[in-house]
Amino acid sequence: EQFLESEYYRDFLRHHGAFYTAGVMLAKDASRIATFGVLRGKAGGPFESEELLRLQLLYPHLRRAFQIGRELATSVVERQAMLVLLERLPTGVMLLDQRQRVQFVNRRAQAMLASGDGLQYQWESTDDLGLVAVEPELQPALEKLLRGAVETGAGRGVHPGGALALGSRNGREGYQLLVTPLRTERLTVDVGSERICAVVFLHLRDSQPALSVELLRDLFGLTPAEARVAAALVQGRKPEEIAAEADISRFTVRAQLSAIYEKLGVHRQAEVVQRVLSSPAVLGTLDGEG
Repeated sequence: EQFLESEYYRDFLRHHGAFYTAGVMLAKDASRIATFGVLRGKAGGPFESEELLRLQLLYPHLRRAFQIGRELATSVVERQAMLVLLERLPTGVMLLDQRQRVQFVNRRAQAMLASGDGLQYQWESTDDLGLVAVEPELQPALEKLLRGAVETGAGRGVHPGGALALGSRNGREGYQLLVTPLRTERLTVDVGSERICAVVFLHLRDSQPALSVELLRDLFGLTPAEARVAAALVQGRKPEEIAAEADISRFTVRAQLSAIYEKLGVHRQAEVVQRVLSSPAVLGTLDGEG
């Protein structure tokens, strides 16, 4: 009688012609419960012991299937979060698999490689993609770094990776390249179906990231005008240049600098740059975003 008056029966079961239920609990934690149930109408009668035994035999397989589904879903979410984070980095990033093929390139690295300067893609076959220094004399050193880092990441070596300065043939500033292995025994980092064994960081020497004025304002309690001055300092502008570009008095810029020093707890322009570049502000804006 209590069951017939319950919310579960009146609002759910009876609308589906169900009366008898049998089920198992697949998982339970502080916030969720997962169950698997079988329902049938009143005319079918209660579940017999033989039927319940069948459900008990199915239970380990159902529970494992549920766990696999959760793990796959978690893996997809983690992969998406990782790739979004890599896109936010103010440095070019490339991920290499155990055959030294490039499996992922973030936007900043794409722009650098598209310029055809410093470092380039090279397709040796339809399935093989490699990195090539535009200065041929640097190619052996690059290949040694890539090969050593990948071997370590794959668990077949102990090479720590390393750095390489790449020249520019277009009269621009050169590139700085860092190759490091990714030891993923405990946490496999996959992009697609390939295991990632090394990461390549590519940075244009003396370049600065695009900064979000809104983030600088929120992170350091700056006014919009002060945030613009701080961003300009990071981009290498001098106070006189900032004043001229904004069409304001240099005395106004000096006053804004004083306020920035006080809010950031620093005393020099170099310290402002250091504080900003070591803050989350550098992750706030992607190329092409507002």
